[in-house]
Amino acid sequence: MKKLIALTLALVMVFALAGSPLASAATAQYSSTQEFMDYCDRQGIKYTYNGINESTHREQVRTSWSGNNMSSLTVNLFFDQDLETVRLYAWNIIDYNSYNYSTMLEVVNNLNAQYFWVKFYCDTSDNSVTGEMSIPLRAGVCGPLALDALSACVSIIDQAYPQLQPYAK
Repeated sequence: MKKLIALTLALVMVFALAGSPLASAATAQYSSTQEFMDYCDRQGIKYTYNGINESTHREQVRTSWSGNNMSSLTVNLFFDQDLETVRLYAWNIIDYNSYNYSTMLEVVNNLNAQYFWVKFYCDTSDNSVTGEMSIPLRAGVCGPLALDALSACVSIIDQAYPQLQPYAK
């Protein structure tokens, strides 16, 4: 547990220092989204605000990172209209050949058994692997909670990447 906390803190520092060239300074419609963006601004973390998705009614914020095993990872955060949940998605962690589908199912099942917080799955629409995480939020602490979840999500995906990478196109 101490190792995970230390790794998470190290990744937050790396992300804060390295950041991404994405723009910030936007105004969200949902208070939970705004709390997260304000917190990121105070921490010097870059993001892109993408507004509300009309079909899901979720507000989207996109962030980009790098890690020890991955040179680039984009995580999309979707804040629910009820202000109580944020969902994090890292699409296209790898793209794989369709003939490797059964192997990829085994790999993601093993990852799901190994990692509790992030759920990995094969997206058959484009033969890619996605990482997903959802957490509950509370007013007044949405920023720190969502950033902690983002840090854990990125850390876990970065740790899992070496098991996925051999199957990448």
